[in-house]
Amino acid sequence: MLLCVVLGCGSSAGQSGGAGESAGPDEVRTQSESGRWVWIACGTIPSTPVSGVLPEYYEPGQAIVGGHPYSSDLDSSSRMTALAMSADGQTLVSMGGATLVWDVAPAFADSRATYVHGGTPEWPRVDISPDGRWISIFGDGRLVISRDGTRGPWLAGPDGDEGCWPAEAKFSPDGTWLVGASFGPGIDVFRTADLVSGAGTEIHPVVSLPAPCGPSAIPGFGSTTRVGFTPDGQTLVTETGAQYRTVDWQLTKEPQREPTSHGYNGALAASVDGTPLLSDCSYDYDVRRLDCTPSGGRFPAFSRDGSWLLAGGTLTHLTSGGVRVLDATAPVGIFTPNGDVIAAAYDNTLTRYCLSEPTP
Repeated sequence: MLLCVVLGCGSSAGQSGGAGESAGPDEVRTQSESGRWVWIACGTIPSTPVSGVLPEYYEPGQAIVGGHPYSSDLDSSSRMTALAMSADGQTLVSMGGATLVWDVAPAFADSRATYVHGGTPEWPRVDISPDGRWISIFGDGRLVISRDGTRGPWLAGPDGDEGCWPAEAKFSPDGTWLVGASFGPGIDVFRTADLVSGAGTEIHPVVSLPAPCGPSAIPGFGSTTRVGFTPDGQTLVTETGAQYRTVDWQLTKEPQREPTSHGYNGALAASVDGTPLLSDCSYDYDVRRLDCTPSGGRFPAFSRDGSWLLAGGTLTHLTSGGVRVLDATAPVGIFTPNGDVIAAAYDNTLTRYCLSEPTP
């Protein structure tokens, strides 16, 4: 498969190498067979140094002065683990020791954040509904909050909800669905419109799709089946090879394999044609280093047209195999709706790289 040829599936690509090429902080140029692409650093929000446990500093709804906090005392537990952005590009969520919601300004450096929730290595993942109204946080459990930090309803699992781990909760690209595994076999599909029932209530899946538990991930629990949406939102792809049509949740492709073992940081990204890319990361406390496979960053993501893969601060062109580095230290990065890149550096500094369209 093309993805495995380009990325070396099953082995860590690291954050540097002979195929990579670093440029200065103000400009990174990449060359593809279709022309010249240029990403220029167009705004930076330096992190704010703090000490101790981050949530002790903040209350939900509190405005943040400065950038995303970073505690060198805590290192791995305050390091950025995830980023997410609304479909209109006006709301950014950053997670690392704390979960912040940013009102993205035209000049990125002028963006302002609000604290909405904590953030721990055991709950390392975040997603945002396309309209920017709801935020899902998941890992060792799953929860939904509003963009001001108000707790949403509980997400009920199916009867006999036990035996799988960790949890997942992803919004569909059109915002209609919230989908993912809980602590039991199966994939739960919730209607996003039902989230308005609010705190203290419980909502149930409109459908639960069959999905097995994989090999043991932690004692007593097998690995949940990872899922992802194709960029057009029309298909839900699972790591077993099963695919479902999101308009009516009918199975369109039979499963081919069992789930594989993964931890909190296990994820699936679906390419334009539905090919799944599995990833996972673990933190080596002895050397204080994040090790990720198949590439050197958390939660790799495809560009909307499927031509690029972003892992941390590194871009890979999937046709030519060319690798270009925006920020070798970045543990996580995302594509914005217009094709820009936002990457979080080792110390939680956020940088936006604006994209210029390729020229002949």
